[in-house]
Amino acid sequence: MDRFFDFNQKISSEDANLIFKNWGNNEHIVIFSPHDDDAILGCGYLIRHFTEAKTPVSIVIFCNGDAGYSTTEEKDTIVLRRKQETISCYQKLGVAPENIHYLDVPDFSLFSYSTRFSLDGKKGTFDPLVSLLRKIRATRVLVPNGYLEHQDHEAVYNCGIYDAVQSSDPILADLGEPISLKSMMVYAVWADFSPLDAMVCGRDSQIRANCGILTDTASEETVIDAIRCYQSQLAIIDNLIALRQSRKMSCGWAELYQKFQYRPSLNYSRYQALIEQII
Repeated sequence: MDRFFDFNQKISSEDANLIFKNWGNNEHIVIFSPHDDDAILGCGYLIRHFTEAKTPVSIVIFCNGDAGYSTTEEKDTIVLRRKQETISCYQKLGVAPENIHYLDVPDFSLFSYSTRFSLDGKKGTFDPLVSLLRKIRATRVLVPNGYLEHQDHEAVYNCGIYDAVQSSDPILADLGEPISLKSMMVYAVWADFSPLDAMVCGRDSQIRANCGILTDTASEETVIDAIRCYQSQLAIIDNLIALRQSRKMSCGWAELYQKFQYRPSLNYSRYQALIEQII
């Protein structure tokens, strides 16, 4: 049985509500994946947990993988091959092909596309993303680590914390009915998280994740089997697969996340006594 844990409260539970506040009916988890393999590398246990619980999980893949060829002979076929590998990969975790969505941005280019309109008037990722989240009625969004990982990862992180939030606002009515976004979390593909949350919450700055999930060996084996569907990428991700051994514990396998508060409000009451003291 999977367990969720919270590092700030130092508690664990089999209830997803521990890290997904106000968990309820009609949940739909959406994972923003910069490249097709990032979601499984960072969220494999979580994906498997919720598909087994019959909770809808959708993957939004931003980049088309056109830079992922390891030989020149693969250059013209790599995009199609990776899409085929992606379907095989996520099906092993219970994600149906119709729940995999592509924005088809060229690799290493997402900062140029992560706007509503580009300087030359072409549409960026904003409208398609907002429209999709509203159409599938997303309730939770997971975004990749934006801290020193990869330029496309950082761009997708920004799309999450800013653009995804706009899906809840009463704007752009032709893109669909606003959703009720309940929470967002950050997942790590290979790099450590930003120390900011640890510093603000008073944790050791080396304990940067603030929550996670603990699973069993069978789950890790299923995830590894799914990752290996990316035969075209093994020269790139073989090292990442080997590094997964660091997740192993005597009690299971760990996957780490950061909960965060998007759109934090400015509370003036915290400053009133100080202002009065200065006056």
